[in-house]
Amino acid sequence: MSDMLLTAYNGAILGPIAKVLGWVMNGIYALMSMIGIENVGLSIIIFTIVIYAILFPLTYKQQKFSKMQSVMMPEIQKLQKKYAGKRDQASMLKMQEELGESIIKATKSGLRIELDE
Repeated sequence: MSDMLLTAYNGAILGPIAKVLGWVMNGIYALMSMIGIENVGLSIIIFTIVIYAILFPLTYKQQKFSKMQSVMMPEIQKLQKKYAGKRDQASMLKMQEELGESIIKATKSGLRIELDE
């Protein structure tokens, strides 16, 4: 199976990604066949676990920022309601200043939420 390519896709963007993933899958199968297990199904399961492990840091960051966003959103909406209709320079600067303070406060409370769980 060493000469077999698992993908025939030659697209400009996804082609290289598909080829790398094909090589990884082929490598997993080759390692398993070296130890005497020639099972494609088990190779797919191990490949899936490897991909999940690679993507875990991205998933963790996305969930962390989503939680922080849910903490920050009420503060931002309060400020938007407070400054609704005010478009002069001084009001906009004051809103940006308060928004920065709210983001810092929400970020700190978001970190507390993360540590508590």
